[in-house]
Amino acid sequence: MMQNRNLLLVEDEPFLAKVIEDSLKQKGYTVTYATDGKKGYNLFLNGTFNLLILDVMLPHTDGFTLAKRVRKVNEVIPILFLTAKTATEY
Repeated sequence: MMQNRNLLLVEDEPFLAKVIEDSLKQKGYTVTYATDGKKGYNLFLNGTFNLLILDVMLPHTDGFTLAKRVRKVNEVIPILFLTAKTATEY
């Protein structure tokens, strides 16, 4: 039995989310999916996850704000950020 394989994916772009979800499931991960930051946070509070994959640009609550809220509840869960942003600020 695989342990520590529960992931929360929060991504608002359906095609990208499906590709990521399918790829992770093929590798044996259990993926719970949310389309916005608010739904993602509610799923996080009510689930048990070993990793969060968060899009940066999300409706309702952006990925960075969501991560800050998650950190108030769980300081050690790994968080991976996804972004399609191409500009770099200096």
